[in-house]
Amino acid sequence: MSSKSLVNKVAIVTGASRGIGAAIVRELSNRGARVVINYLTPAEKDEAEAVRKSLASPENATIAEADLSTRRGPGLLAAAAAKAHGNRIDILVNNAAIGPMIPFDSSDDEALNAAWVVAMLAEEGASWVNGQIVSVSGGSVLS
Repeated sequence: MSSKSLVNKVAIVTGASRGIGAAIVRELSNRGARVVINYLTPAEKDEAEAVRKSLASPENATIAEADLSTRRGPGLLAAAAAKAHGNRIDILVNNAAIGPMIPFDSSDDEALNAAWVVAMLAEEGASWVNGQIVSVSGGSVLS
């Protein structure tokens, strides 16, 4: 059984409409956190809503579209979180990532730059986080 040590903490999980992000959302919710489920495009909205509805307490979760590869993206995400849960964000799980699924040494500069921009804009735009920031990529914790 999960510890409820995150009761009433507010957590944003980027790239959370499926995969690792969705699993992180479920675990945070099981531990009592109020969660914001970020998704990239309107095409992913139904997936994000399905994740929200799958939670034991879906009323403590919200979905938010934001493209973190743009300068506006992090601010849109923060605004959605503030609207749903107030102006307190305790946890940011920076799970969103873009890039080809190829060996690193096969990547070109454009692909590497695009991946770097998403990771750095998300962290740069996270000045509104009052607590912990965790960055995840392909299952590896980066910070």
